[in-house]
Amino acid sequence: MIHALLAAALAAGLVIPLPAGAAGASSFQDVSDPATAVNADILRLMGVVSGAGGNTFRPNDKLTRAQFCTMAVNFMGLGDQVVLHSTRTIFTDVPSSHWARGYINLAASTMVDPGSGSTSGGSSSGEGTTPSPGTPLIAGVGDGRFLPEQELSFAQAVTILIRVLGYSSQQAGAVWPQSYMNLAGSIGLTEGLPADYNRPLTRAQAAQLFVNALSCKTGEGKDYYTTLGSESKRDTVLLAVNTQTDDGSAMGAVRTSEGTYLPDAEDVAPTALVGRRGVLVLNDQSEIVTFVPDDSSATTITLSGDAQPSYVKGSNGSQYTMSGDTILYTAAASEGKPYVQGYTDLKSGTQI
Repeated sequence: MIHALLAAALAAGLVIPLPAGAAGASSFQDVSDPATAVNADILRLMGVVSGAGGNTFRPNDKLTRAQFCTMAVNFMGLGDQVVLHSTRTIFTDVPSSHWARGYINLAASTMVDPGSGSTSGGSSSGEGTTPSPGTPLIAGVGDGRFLPEQELSFAQAVTILIRVLGYSSQQAGAVWPQSYMNLAGSIGLTEGLPADYNRPLTRAQAAQLFVNALSCKTGEGKDYYTTLGSESKRDTVLLAVNTQTDDGSAMGAVRTSEGTYLPDAEDVAPTALVGRRGVLVLNDQSEIVTFVPDDSSATTITLSGDAQPSYVKGSNGSQYTMSGDTILYTAAASEGKPYVQGYTDLKSGTQI
């Protein structure tokens, strides 16, 4: 991919030769929209989504309260706590046989402390009402019920993520949903989404909300993604997925311009992220927790002839001027080199 490339080359530009068909292609077979492809693959990398059967994402499906709870718990990195909440009975309509029982109970038991704007595990009442001293990420609907199969509205999803970000009800404001929506707009949570409070939330829209949340400021003023790991590597380019670790001991790694790392989630190959640049977040095991793309642009070109010292020609008929110090990466190596030193390897038919 060529990042930040227009008709003229930029000194900070990047060129990456890619395997055929790799550039921008979603790892989900039913996702064709480029933005949704990136968002869905970020959530797949995080273990927030794994597909809806047959390696599909079903971007237009509406989300239920149970499904969104599951996504929110995994987004916060609390999935390992679910089993501890699976044997409790909080809501009468979430029996032991319900697939999301542990996730719902955990979400209803995770409190936002109004004094600090932080989140912590706790216990809520059986009715899902607001206990002291905090507010649960998501409450029941009264009479001891949760309505797990009810579709979630846009305003309800935003409210939950405002709490995930560590904002208390005092910080969000007293008028629901307007004050929550106003706060969401001010921190960028709803960027790129129409503000229709009551409409049901689709899976594609939820993916956009979660990815927006990664870059939002928390109630304590931190970038949310920094709370998910122990190290953040900026200006990192993803070069290849489902590759070998550097020592050859395992497959499934992600090669980047900063090194090769295994994802924390298992069995993921987020192909839509190949060629993207952004922040790579690692845990204390040097495993990938998430990736947050920056706002650089990307163009995919199939060369109609061999690359030349100062330009390449694409199969679309366009010619692209290349600076000699544009950095050239390959999917097989983490270290880049100047275009002038490596352009002879870019042959006709190569996708970059």
